[in-house]
Order: sequence, then C-alpha cells, then structure tokens
Amino acid sequence: MPPRVAFDSQPAVHSFTPLSEPGCDTSTLPTFDTNDLDESVEASQVIMAVHEIRGRTAVVQLDSNSGTLLISEDAQDGPHRDLLVSILEQYKPSLVLISTKAELSLSEKVQQTLSGWSATATVETRPAKEFSVETGRAALLELDLPKHAPASPDVSSSEESDQSGLSHISSARPRVASSKISSIELMPLSSVLQISTHSLVALQVFASGSHAAGRNDASTAKMPNLFDVINTTRSAAGRTTLRQWIIRPSLDTHVIQARQTAIACFLRPENLHIMYDLRSCLKVQQAASVLEKLRCGQGNATPTWRAITTMLSSALQVREQLLGLTHLQTSALLFQIANSVNVELFEALLITIEDRIDWHESGFQGKLCIQNGVNAQLDQYRQQYASLPNDLSHVARHLSVQISPDVCDALNVVYFPQLGYLCSLTLKAGQDPKQLDLPGWTYQFSTECFSYWKTSEMQDLDEQYGDLASMISDLEIDIVEELTAQVMSAETILHDATHLLGQLDALVCLADAAKRLAWSRPVITSDNVLRIRQGRHAVLETLLDRYIGNDTSLVAGNGLHTGEDESSETSDSRMDVDRSVMILTGSNFSGKSVYVKAVALIVLLAHVGSYIPADNAIIGLTDRILTRVQTRESATNPASLFVSDLQQVSYMLRNATPRSLLLADEFGKGTETNDGISLFCGLVEHLCQRGTDCPRTILTTHYASAFQTNMLQLERRGVLLAQMAITFAGAMPDDDEDAEIVYLYQLAKGVATESHALACAAQFGLPSHLIARAREVSAALLDFSLTELCRPKPDEAEIRRLSHAQRVADIFLGLELDNDGDITRGSYREMLELVLSSSIRGDGDPQGSLGALTLPSDEILAFEE
Repeated sequence: MPPRVAFDSQPAVHSFTPLSEPGCDTSTLPTFDTNDLDESVEASQVIMAVHEIRGRTAVVQLDSNSGTLLISEDAQDGPHRDLLVSILEQYKPSLVLISTKAELSLSEKVQQTLSGWSATATVETRPAKEFSVETGRAALLELDLPKHAPASPDVSSSEESDQSGLSHISSARPRVASSKISSIELMPLSSVLQISTHSLVALQVFASGSHAAGRNDASTAKMPNLFDVINTTRSAAGRTTLRQWIIRPSLDTHVIQARQTAIACFLRPENLHIMYDLRSCLKVQQAASVLEKLRCGQGNATPTWRAITTMLSSALQVREQLLGLTHLQTSALLFQIANSVNVELFEALLITIEDRIDWHESGFQGKLCIQNGVNAQLDQYRQQYASLPNDLSHVARHLSVQISPDVCDALNVVYFPQLGYLCSLTLKAGQDPKQLDLPGWTYQFSTECFSYWKTSEMQDLDEQYGDLASMISDLEIDIVEELTAQVMSAETILHDATHLLGQLDALVCLADAAKRLAWSRPVITSDNVLRIRQGRHAVLETLLDRYIGNDTSLVAGNGLHTGEDESSETSDSRMDVDRSVMILTGSNFSGKSVYVKAVALIVLLAHVGSYIPADNAIIGLTDRILTRVQTRESATNPASLFVSDLQQVSYMLRNATPRSLLLADEFGKGTETNDGISLFCGLVEHLCQRGTDCPRTILTTHYASAFQTNMLQLERRGVLLAQMAITFAGAMPDDDEDAEIVYLYQLAKGVATESHALACAAQFGLPSHLIARAREVSAALLDFSLTELCRPKPDEAEIRRLSHAQRVADIFLGLELDNDGDITRGSYREMLELVLSSSIRGDGDPQGSLGALTLPSDEILAFEE
C-alpha cells in the first residue's frame, strides 16, 4: 500500500512565510494596530552645538522630531553665562557639542545645567576645526533641503559661531530618529517668555524636570501639576505642541490673541459639539516620523501606511468640521488650519492608497499586500499561486507510487519561496534519510519531523512556475515604491498640515480646559501692569470643593514712592494703589506660597494664549518669570540650601528687567535671623532703588521685626503691604493661648505681626508639653529674661513638695496669735499640729492622700522656744 498523501495540510503553499512546517496552525490571522501612534516623538532627541568667541555665544540646534535646524545670532553673554543657561533651559538638548578649545568652565556650566532635568544628557568635545566658519558653511551647502525650507542666513565674520558646529551636527544626525534636516530657522530668543526648568517644577507646571524635557519620570508622574490638569490632547504631536507652548510662552501679542480668539470661537455654545467631535479626528501621527519611515525603507510596514491613511482622512474630516464652525472667519488661526488641508491632493492620495492596498489580506499575511486589479502580471502570478494546491496534489499522488510504505508514513509536495518545490517525507522511526537509496531522489535537508528531497518532477515545477512568491513580492515592492514616491512628493504639504493639526489639538485642549474649569479670557497689553481679579491657583482649585480667589495689582517702575503726600496707612496699605513691590506676610499655612504660585501660573497661562483661572485680568507682556519659591536641591550641586537660595536670587537680580515678574518666598530664612532680616531688607531696598526699572515683585516673609522697627522706611518706598487674613475659633489668642486658628485664605491690607506658629503646631498634632515649652522660650526671648531658661525645671515630686510647703506657710500666716501670754507651750504645739494637719487636708487632698507629714521634734522645740 502506497504511503498516505497529505497535501491539504501544507500551509507553505498558501503563504509567503518561508520554511513553514506542515501541520502548522494558521487559524489565527496576524493583525496590526491601526492606532499605532509613534509616542517616541515626545522624547525627541535634540543635538546642540555651543560655541564661544571673545565673550559672545551662539548655538546651533537640530531637533529629531521636526527636522528643523535652529541657528541663533551670536550675543554677548555675562560671566555667569545666563544667556546660555536660558537657551539650555528652553530647548533641553540631549547632546551638547563644544570645541576642544572651549574653556573648561563652559563644559562645567553646560553639564551642571543639563543635570537639572536629565541624568542621560551628555556633553561631547569635538575638534576645533569642526567649529570653523568654513567647515560650517560647507556643511550648510551640502544639506539637501526641501524647496520650502527658508533660505540660509547670511554668514559674516561676526557670525562665525552661528555656523560653527554644523559639520558635527551633520555627522551626529544618525544618532537621532530623524536624520533629515527639513528647514533652517533663526532661534527666537527675544520673542518668548523665559522661565527656567526649576521654576516650572517649583510652580507645579510639570511634575519634574524630566517631564518638562518631554521624558517620563515614573517616580513623580503622580504629582498634581498644571500640564496634567489641562492636557487632554489626543496625539503625540498635540502633546508636544502644548508642552512647547508652556516651556516657551510667546511674547507676540498677535500670536497670543490668535490663540485666544480660536478658543473663544470653540467656546461659543453653537460650536461646542464641533469642538468635542474634533477630538476624535486628531489622533494622528506627525508627518515627520511617518515619512521618515518611508524614507528609511519601511514602506512595506502595514502600520506605516495605515498611519498615512489615518492622517489624510483625519485632515479631511478636520477641515470639514472646522468649516462648520459658526463665525469661523473671526479666527484667523482656525481659518488657516482649515485651508492648510489640500482637499484635492489629500483625497487623491487617499483614494490611490485605498485602491492599491488590500488591508484584509495584509492583516492575514502580516505584511503589506496589494489589491487585485492593480497590475495584470501580479494578478496572473497570484492565480498560478492559487492553483498550486491542486497541481501539487496531482504530483504528490504520482510520486507516492515510487515510495515503499515501509520507508515513510506520508508524502507531501511543498513549495518554499526561494527554495522552490520539494518533496517532503515523513520517515518511519529509526530511518536515516542519508542512508536511503531512492533512485532519482536527491536529499536536501531534514527537520525534526520531515526530510526534504529534490526530484525531476520538482525541477519541472521550478521551471514551469518559477519562484512565484519572490516574483509576486518583487511586483508588490515596485507598486509600493511607486506609491511611496507619490506620497513623498507631497512631503511639504503633509508636514505643514500635520504641524497645524498638532496646533489644533493643543487649541482644543486649551478650550476644553477653559470650559471645564470655568476660566476667563485675559487682556494682554504692552503696559507693564498686572491686574488680576479673583485669581485662583490653576492646580489647587481642581482638588478643592471651594477655592477663595484673590486680587493682585502691580505696576512696574514704581519702586520709589512719587505720589502726593499721603498718610503712612494710605501709602503702605491700600490694596488699590499702583505699586511695583508687594510684601506679603501672614501666619504659617495661611496661603502665602499658594497665592504667589497662583499669580505666576496665571501670567504663564496668559502668555501661552490660554484662558486663566480668574474672573478677569489685564496682564502686561512679561519677558521673564524669575522665582525663588522652592530651594533647588541636587546631588550634583554641593551647595547648602541657603547658598542655593542666594544663587537663585542673584540670578533673578542679574536678569530682571522692568518687564519681568519676580517671586521670592521667604528669602533669608536659611540663616541666622538677624542676617536673614538684613538680606531681606537689602533685597527690598535694591528693588525699590531701581525706581522706574523696578520689576513687578511679590515677596513673602515672616520677618515682622523688619516692619516694627521701621527698618525698611516704607513711607518713602513704593511697597504694597498685604497679609493673608486669619481668625480664631472662640476666644482671641490673648485670652486663650489654645484658641484654634481659622485660615481665611483671603488677601487683606496691612502686616501680620504674628506667625501663630504654636497655634498651627497644636492644630497639626504636636505634643502639648512641647508647645508649652516653646511658649516659655518665646516669652523669655521677648522679655529678655533668658536667665529663666537656665534655671532647672522642678519635676513633679518637687512641685508637690513645694506646693505643700506653700500651703503650710499660708495657713500659718493666717493664724491670730495672742500676745497676752495666755497661750502655753502646749497650746503652741496643738496649733502647730493643727496647721500641719490642715495643710495635709488642703484643697485637692481632703483625705490626706499625701501622707501623714510630721514636723521634726527639733523644729517643734525651736518653734516652742
């Protein structure tokens, strides 16, 4: 009996998968994720070259995400390199290149700054010749820029540092995901609000420095922060855009107002449903990452093409939705986004891709497959391939009569791409295929279960059909390459469209936050003013059932009081006067720090173009937000907390301008009290002496003595005094030291002369004996009775003994002794015993529980005498 012929279980005939074993389970179809968004764009790598020449600094930067090469103009930097630090803080590079001729202090400064947000960012030195202007110009000219890229800046001898580093930027490009430079732009240094990474974290804008840089940090990811509160973006491009807007807020009133107007358009009642519908259309990848995959030869990946079709269809849906907005013409930005979608081109590309790609078969085979009817030759090859099972079954039956049943259990004829057609034998146990004598059969190889042979019939099949799988694959590759060329021809338009879609995602996010959190639209002005009505903390208000808002009114340039004669109370304490400096006092835990942070967040959000958590506000353009609200601690910075505070304040004063906002929370508290008061008063003096150059400033302090001694001479300063109001439950603290403090979290005029730290300590559970001792020490310090603190404090037994002695003395002094001589010695003894027994049964001890105390006999005799 011939061996059993098994051809129907041979999946290799039906699949392009090479070397499939007979009997494999193919019931589960391969699938691909149609929503596969490349989240790596958020963690894009940034390479930056830094060069210094004669005290002037310039940088060149390449962003792997956008492919944009930013070139800064060379500018004079100070000895502290504040300009360089500001640039590094804004762009957060992962690799910084410096010349071998650079000063050691430059490398140290860069490394110190990078450590503030990343443990992996590195500094690399390169040969000085790579930083020459000639090398930079040559590298610039060699770039294969798209036609839409802006012209390269002119190169002059004074701009050598602008071009330096370009050659090594080019050589470093393979390290980043996107190696193609798509455009060259000037780095906007003066058109953005500058705020450091430390300030962003201290103000709870981001949970950590790594979040500010766009990198995940699991240890702090759950901290409440502004970005998480407002971020409802749907795409990686939208998240990246929103983060960039927050890190680099705009100083261009046209940009800010354009974003505000777009948000206002979305918030119209008749447009709200469109705003929410848009969110489902915005989950798209950036064109840069998708097209880079095509450029790198990943055009046969099904998720890549699915991402392209999603991008095209989403762009068309977005345009249709935007055109349905009421009063769309009022928002130039939304109108621009709608018109950025080239309907004719996008529809043509979408139809072409859908007509050519067979999504169902692609999911079945796990690779990109082409539709039938696209190429006649491809269809013919596929028909031949589809008929293989019948042809191979016929050949298998013919060959089965040539093999003895004693040799094998089953015979298959199979086809493997590139190997061709083979006969597969399932040998009996113990059979060695190399020892078999099969005339006309040539042994090829074996697997665990099968041995494979070549026969003349197999060679005939090779000649008749050829390598069908390879020929089909080659034709499909040609079609995919043609399709890739069509898509890449529209690269510029796709880049622009997806860039604007990222902006739209961020705008919808801001509009959603404004609606969800009941924020209002601020007025942006070029005047150096800051007027906020009922401002709230953007993060904290989302965690509380009720939040109490507060007003703010500051005007830059009023450091010295120049108004008409006013009383001290009027000039110092009124909340509606124009002052540049506010000094805020108040009890511990009364909300001073929250108020300062709330003001900073409102100013930051206003420059992002967002609505703000306030009833209304007028906010002057602010070039810098400089803070000392949280001490900077780092393992790489050996400085003490107090020294770190001094470094932050020094940086603030060096870089503050009349357009800046300065915030310092309890400066000077890290050292001896008198020195801290002196530093605080010196800071106020310095700011006020700036006069018309005095920035808008809010300072908080507990140094009440600075006001009680008139150390600041506030009657001639442009200083606004304010405090966070409190009250007490029940008696006032003067009547009851244990009165419970009630925080009102309301800004009020005047100075808080008491911190009420002990009441606060009692409220939060500190032991009562500890608080009592603290009161004693505080009272002794106020009365200058320090010797009282040095006396040993009696224990409980000593206190009882002294109390008993006091009672004895009181009773004895109350006796009425008769001097007439009628009282005998025995009477004195009885009276004395009566005094002693009465003291023992005194108040609080009616049963004489202190014990029977007796006076020694010698003392009684002395008394009798």
